[in-house]
Amino acid sequence: MGLSAIVQLMLLFWSYCFLGWVWESLLVSCEQRKWVNRGFLYGPWIPIYGFGALIILFSTEPFRSSALLVFFSGMTSSTALEYLTGRAMEKIFQMRYWDYSKCRFNLDGYICLRASLTWGIFSVVIVDMVEPPLARMITAASPALSCTLNAVLTLLFAADLVKSAQAAAGLKKMLIKLSANNVRLAAAEAGLNRAVEILSADAAGLKEKFAEAEAAFAARSESARERGAARREAGLRLLVKLIEKERRARYDRIRMIDDKAAAALELIARASAGAEGKERERLERRAAAIRELRESLHRSRRELASLRARDYSRAVSLLRRNPTASSRRHAEALGSLTEINRAKHRGIRQ
Repeated sequence: MGLSAIVQLMLLFWSYCFLGWVWESLLVSCEQRKWVNRGFLYGPWIPIYGFGALIILFSTEPFRSSALLVFFSGMTSSTALEYLTGRAMEKIFQMRYWDYSKCRFNLDGYICLRASLTWGIFSVVIVDMVEPPLARMITAASPALSCTLNAVLTLLFAADLVKSAQAAAGLKKMLIKLSANNVRLAAAEAGLNRAVEILSADAAGLKEKFAEAEAAFAARSESARERGAARREAGLRLLVKLIEKERRARYDRIRMIDDKAAAALELIARASAGAEGKERERLERRAAAIRELRESLHRSRRELASLRARDYSRAVSLLRRNPTASSRRHAEALGSLTEINRAKHRGIRQ
């Protein structure tokens, strides 16, 4: 294959990447009732459509005389590409950037019958309607123009791919941190409850202190909700407010657990003052366990502080372009980011 043939093939690839982006963006925008710049990348291209179109053209070459064979050949090859791409991306980024789990007749959520049939229809449309005029237009361009255009598109695509991969890696890192934070807080709460359940002294007083800490947490959360409902702003300012609201909720939960742990330590200290022998040792072990829980809470606070607003913004932007994204490993953490995205758009509409 000569240089001119490779350049023309690349221009076909860019063309179908762009046409796929137009199709996906219009489809998702109609479903969401707002404009969505669809895709894993920032620019107006979705590579799986470019690769899918080229695979369709090569795989259907022997069957061009039969539309039915073109349909099944294109459907089979493109579906295989979509399945392998979906598995690879989830393996690398721990995220599904499309998810057919809710569709009937799906396989592992990566492919489904509806999408496969769509690929088959696309195959017939591409071979019979799109490819002939598109190929004529590309071959009619001068070699200098073709090479220049291909070089520019390749550089832009490479830069976009690097930036998008960094954003996806950042989202993966954030999900891991948020999931670990959730697990640590849940373990701290459970461990604290177990540590104080068997304490016999002044249990009523401890419950009262716990109730006070939970009431303070509820009051702070309600105040944050009221502030968020009262001040609706569009664009980046609203996004920053929503991010800070989510972070405050996590800090408040950490503070509530820490307050309960401090109350438990105070109670144990009073009980230890009048205890002797094995009872005193038992109380000291409980106090050591609670102090370890508090250190775990301090690590959670430091970990949360390491996540910057910019990290949240990039993650939300990536999720906005992929509204069906899901994650089996980090479902709870992804849910909190998805809710920020939804709240942002509810605020803008209001």
